Amino acid sequence: MKINKIDLITVNLPLKKSLRVSFGTIENRETLIIKFYTDDGFVGYGESPLLKFPISEPETISSGIDLLKSKICPLIVNKTFDDILDLKTKVLAKYSENPVTKIGLEGAFYHLMALKKKTYLGKLFGATNTIVQACETIGISDDPEYILTEVEKFIKKGYKRLKIKIAPNRDIKVVKIIRKKYKDLELAVDANASYNANHPKIFKELDKFNIAMIEQPFKAQELSAHAKLQVQIKTPVCLDESIKSLSDAKKAIKMGCCKIINIKPARIGSYYGSIEIHNFCFENNIDVFAGGRLESGIGKVFNLALAGLPGYNLPIDMSSSLEYFSDDIIDPFFDTVGGSINIPNNVGLGFEVNEEKIKKYTTDRITIE
Repeated sequence: MKINKIDLITVNLPLKKSLRVSFGTIENRETLIIKFYTDDGFVGYGESPLLKFPISEPETISSGIDLLKSKICPLIVNKTFDDILDLKTKVLAKYSENPVTKIGLEGAFYHLMALKKKTYLGKLFGATNTIVQACETIGISDDPEYILTEVEKFIKKGYKRLKIKIAPNRDIKVVKIIRKKYKDLELAVDANASYNANHPKIFKELDKFNIAMIEQPFKAQELSAHAKLQVQIKTPVCLDESIKSLSDAKKAIKMGCCKIINIKPARIGSYYGSIEIHNFCFENNIDVFAGGRLESGIGKVFNLALAGLPGYNLPIDMSSSLEYFSDDIIDPFFDTVGGSINIPNNVGLGFEVNEEKIKKYTTDRITIE
């Protein structure tokens, strides 16, 4: 398959509400959409969900665009690639330190493959499920009433599992408040690596509240601390930021660091690599779920396609488009029904990309040819 042109499109999607997490607050969603054009008339879309500021990796939307424009895209344009492994080997593997930047390139190529094969993207990934449960995330707030209102809202919508963001001094109190009112709710917490190894008492206290999982309590490289904590508590530890490759997953599982892995393609930098991690976890009875980075609808449909694989046995960590976004760039909008998501079977992404909406929210477009 020959790629004869690439568009790098920066879109700025308005948010209904900000999302506060341990590393900062996201007020609006600027993200990067990537379009591949082939010499025979096909167009493939992908998303690199970069942020304005660095979080667990040093990438930002400005640095990502600079790298794509100056180095990566020139290696792809007017070149022919046999399949995704060919693209990874010849180009993408050279940029292992830039996972979020390059994920959109792989996505656009996979989309082209699905179109050419006249099949649904998930079928290329190996998806077998037709419906998945969803998990909604509630950001950090200093207002307990707001959190309870959000919890009640999502329970009424049919969600079986909710996840709340926590950080030092914003943890046990909020869990107590939720548990007091909702004793049987499947409740998870996500620390986004905001604690250190001197905080084990906090997690031992959380262990008393029947928590579904504690996600990424410590920094990505602190595997020993995670392993030590998992021995001390019955609540499953989940790793997210620590898992950037299959080798990371194998090491973490061997060390006993976790019982659950959040497979986040943008963190890993590869849908192909995400499938490899899924397969390994499936073979070794490790629970997994598909995670996201507040992507637009384009990025969400890739995560949904992955969530159809048989080993994804926990609710997908992905919001309805209209939970945070005032508008989106796919038709129909990505949504949940009764806390569940039906996996489509349409050719390509399963949804249609709305080019008019992309134009409406575009703040910059760069063409490489």
